[in-house]
Amino acid sequence: MATGVRKCFFFVKENVSSDWKNLAYHLGFGRADIDNISSRNPDSKSCCMDLLEEWQQRKGDRATKEVLVEALTEANLQSVVDGLKMDYTDLQVGLHLGLRQQPATSVKEQYLERILELERTLFTVKVLNDPVRYRKVRKTFNAHKALLKKAVDGSIILLLTFLCQSDVDGFYHNHFRVGEGSLSQQLSDILITDELQKKVKGVQLIVRLHVKHEDYVRVRTRLGQGLHRTTSVDNLRTLPTRSCHLYHSSLRALDLAVVNGEDQACTVGVDGISSLKFTVKEVQAFARAGKGKSQQVRQLEDKLQVMRGQLHTARQETVAVTEEVARLKEKDEKAQKLVSEQKLEIQQLQETNKAAEQDTQALVKRLANEADRVKHEDEKAQKTLQELKLEIQQLKESNLSMKVTIDELQYSKHTAKGQDYGRKMVDPVKMEDPGKMEGPGTMEDTINPIKLQELETDVRKQLCQFSENEPFNVLVLGRPESGKSSFINSMHMAVAHRWYEVARYGDGSRMRAVSTDLVRYEMFRDELMEQPIEGYNHGVFFWDTAGLENCHTEITVTMLGLIMEGRIPPHTIIHEYTDVRKSRSLTVSSLERRFPHSGAMEEWKCHRVVFVCAADEEPSMNLMEAVTDAACKDEADARSLPIFLVMSKCDKVDRDGDAMYKSRRDNAALSLMVYRNNVRCKASGTVQLHIYMWSN
Repeated sequence: MATGVRKCFFFVKENVSSDWKNLAYHLGFGRADIDNISSRNPDSKSCCMDLLEEWQQRKGDRATKEVLVEALTEANLQSVVDGLKMDYTDLQVGLHLGLRQQPATSVKEQYLERILELERTLFTVKVLNDPVRYRKVRKTFNAHKALLKKAVDGSIILLLTFLCQSDVDGFYHNHFRVGEGSLSQQLSDILITDELQKKVKGVQLIVRLHVKHEDYVRVRTRLGQGLHRTTSVDNLRTLPTRSCHLYHSSLRALDLAVVNGEDQACTVGVDGISSLKFTVKEVQAFARAGKGKSQQVRQLEDKLQVMRGQLHTARQETVAVTEEVARLKEKDEKAQKLVSEQKLEIQQLQETNKAAEQDTQALVKRLANEADRVKHEDEKAQKTLQELKLEIQQLKESNLSMKVTIDELQYSKHTAKGQDYGRKMVDPVKMEDPGKMEGPGTMEDTINPIKLQELETDVRKQLCQFSENEPFNVLVLGRPESGKSSFINSMHMAVAHRWYEVARYGDGSRMRAVSTDLVRYEMFRDELMEQPIEGYNHGVFFWDTAGLENCHTEITVTMLGLIMEGRIPPHTIIHEYTDVRKSRSLTVSSLERRFPHSGAMEEWKCHRVVFVCAADEEPSMNLMEAVTDAACKDEADARSLPIFLVMSKCDKVDRDGDAMYKSRRDNAALSLMVYRNNVRCKASGTVQLHIYMWSN
């Protein structure tokens, strides 16, 4: 129903024009709705079309032609109503593109999609804008007794007007033909241009006409009703002449009333034949007979028309069914072919699976045998492995026992030698000959002595092995006021034979006389030597540090280790990291990020560690343990460095008779693990040490 009323929208829009607001009021629209429609459209026709579409959307199925006609009547738009009723005699004919020959099924859908695209873009009502083409189309329809009234916007839909039922019947029963000389062929020659044909290559386009059966029945019925007129004999009597010309084509439309004067004469002319005289009674009888026959003829024609429509529909359905059967047949053939191929493939797969199954069985059998063999060998290997593990465990235990024994022997040897050296130490004031000692024996008898001159010569020769690019670095550590700077200056004087304050003295507190806590001193410079060392490349450096606290923390061990690895540059204030009060917020990870491994310098890497301990003070055992952990966590550590113990301020104690001094010295040596220096030298790849003892 909604689709039927929509056909009237175009006619109403064209004829209502500026009166659309009055129509809107009678269709139930308020002032706000009317203003809204007026604001969003540029002209009256657009507003009227917008109004009709909005009305149809709101009412739905209740938006009928009858309601629209009633609203037009109430709005005093009777002329539009009359024109709308007369318009029912217009037959709508749709023009669509089609294919002259049916292509292969595989590409048929592609062509149909292409044709639909052309109808949306190129084959529209605009093709009739050309006056020459439009006149040709009108002339073509006139030849088929159809008047081209107008073309509707959008797809090509033509409104045709017919004068009688026979004309519309002939048009409807021949519009679908596509043969030579048909209306379809004539329109194709006019409307399908070369440019349009090039858009679809490989097939020939044709224009097909489409007419809905219900539209045809409506127009045909309307034409039949439009020719009927009702009159009376009284009206005929008022005519100026008693002769009337009655054409046979209109006899069935006469409906003469029964009046008096049935015997009155009436002259009738039929299709140019000479006038005939009939009485009114005879005319009435003739008209009644003709009317009855006309009704029978109309009924038969209606039945015939319905049968023709049914036949046309059946033909279309037959064509569709035939095409569907062909498509299904082709699809079935493809399916049968595919099934045959699949059966063949399945047979091949079965044969392949059978051969694979045989190979699999043979392989499983071989794998089972191989698994048994591997299992047997694995059992033997497990047994051998258990025996080896037991043997390795025994060797480890034996090795551990031997290591403990060796450590104990080395410790005992070191302790015994230390005590023996302590007993044999003499006062330098009482010593008349440096090569002789009091008592029954001499130095040569116990320690393989070397003269000081030879020792100095050997030291000068060893110093020439180092250079600025490959230096020899000695790290000096100790508590505040332990004598670190005095030790560095004494080492310089022993070789230079001239006193010079290479290392500056501090006041023993954190506030040093120098600006930094980590200082690198170059030793044995030529200008400070009484006799410069020949061939010396200035490659020996002593590193002096500020006095360290007696603590053994992870931060202290890490800081010392970073210095030994050459990751902390000279002139660094290290007490900010070693001071317990200041380093509480530090972590090992943050310290390592502050001095990363990538910043390590080979020329800063330490090779020896000297710990200076004051003889008149208790050894700083916690600090010594921290130094030992930093210098060598184990013998395999790449940082394994030899550690030397220097006892300073010995003039303040009795080295021979003071048991407290000996205990301090031995405890310090054990804490620093001095007796393992040779092992550390081997682990770090340095030359083995030769330790000499002499009286001082």
